[in-house]
Amino acid sequence: MPKSLDGMKKLKPEDLQKSRQIILDFIGEKKAGGKVGDESLAPIRGGGAKKLDGITINKSKIKENAKSIQQDRAEKEEQAAREDWQKRIKAEEEKKEQERLDKIKKEEERLKIKEALTKQEAERKKIIEQEKQYKEQQDQEKERLRQAEQDKIKAEKLKIAEEKKLLKEALLIERRAEKEKRKLARAKKIKKYRKNIKIKLSAFLNLSRIFCKRTAAVLAYLLVLLLAFYIALSFIIIGFKIDNKLTRKIADYITIPALITNYGIVDYYDYQDKLAAAARQNYQTVSAADAAVKIKQQACQWAINNLIYQKLVAKYRLELAASASGNKYNLAKQVILDDEINQVSLARVQKIEDLLKASKDFSEVKKFGDGFGERVYLKRNLAESKFSQAINSLPIGQISSKIVTASGFYIIEKYSESGDVIAVKYIFVKAKTLDDYLTEKQNNLKVFSLVD
Repeated sequence: MPKSLDGMKKLKPEDLQKSRQIILDFIGEKKAGGKVGDESLAPIRGGGAKKLDGITINKSKIKENAKSIQQDRAEKEEQAAREDWQKRIKAEEEKKEQERLDKIKKEEERLKIKEALTKQEAERKKIIEQEKQYKEQQDQEKERLRQAEQDKIKAEKLKIAEEKKLLKEALLIERRAEKEKRKLARAKKIKKYRKNIKIKLSAFLNLSRIFCKRTAAVLAYLLVLLLAFYIALSFIIIGFKIDNKLTRKIADYITIPALITNYGIVDYYDYQDKLAAAARQNYQTVSAADAAVKIKQQACQWAINNLIYQKLVAKYRLELAASASGNKYNLAKQVILDDEINQVSLARVQKIEDLLKASKDFSEVKKFGDGFGERVYLKRNLAESKFSQAINSLPIGQISSKIVTASGFYIIEKYSESGDVIAVKYIFVKAKTLDDYLTEKQNNLKVFSLVD
């Protein structure tokens, strides 16, 4: 291992020689002779030149050399910086040039690609155009073939139609000939038939005259017999006052007249029923003779009223209710609404309705009515019996349409409603009632009685 001097590593002769040369180069002297390692280091004293490790040291020269070295170093550094700057500028220029070349190259590649794409698109369009032309040619060929087929079919149809027409004309000629032939044959038959009919009709008319004369005589005889039988039966039943199930059953099919009026015939048993009903009433205040007369008058009146009821029911085509009061109420309403019986009353109530719709007040139109009520307070049951159930559904403050009752027409306005009490204003128009109609009919009635 090399020994150390003053803590420094002892160098080999070759390393020492290299270090000395470096120092000599630094101070600007030539290589000195002598052996390295033979002299020891000595301190430098005073301003004269000293030797260090066999090298003469001159301070001023060292300073000059150091300054020169620094200048050289600065120049070298400046030169190196300039060269480095030039290298960088050159590198930047080369980079830019390379980028420009790359850009040009890319642009050329892009143009080549664009040209290739353009060429490819042109080829594609060309192929499409060729396909389109081919398709058009195919379509034209198909259309030509289709048209040729249609022309062929049309020609065949025309040919068939022409053949049908010729066949139809031939059949028509044949039918006409056949029809003419049948017509001639029919004319001959008709002529022959008419001749036979005239002969037979003449014989039949002769026989019919004889038969009609005999039949008319027989029918007249039968009619006389039936009429005589009917009259005899009626007089027997009425004269002997026969009243049993058999005779009543016969009366259901054959009317036995008791009263004959210009309005119809009263059935005998209906009259008898009314007579029995009248006899059950109390006539103790009069004599027996007067009671018998009143009973007959009452029965006659009831029977005639019943006849009129039946005529009215048939006229209005009503269905009979379960109770007699229901039938009478329905008839009463129909008589009120009959424009032949109550033409004037219906016209008056219509005029009142029109005036009220034209915003006229009740007090202004009450002169057209037969009765007027101003703020009349009624209990609900009395209001319903007077104005019918329509009073319940009428809103407060609203005027009703005409309300038909058994005595005439009401037009009402509801003022208020509190519990069971209803306040109304009304106009009443009197009409010819069922009782008035019956009285009028009875006054103008002509009666022929078979029971007195």
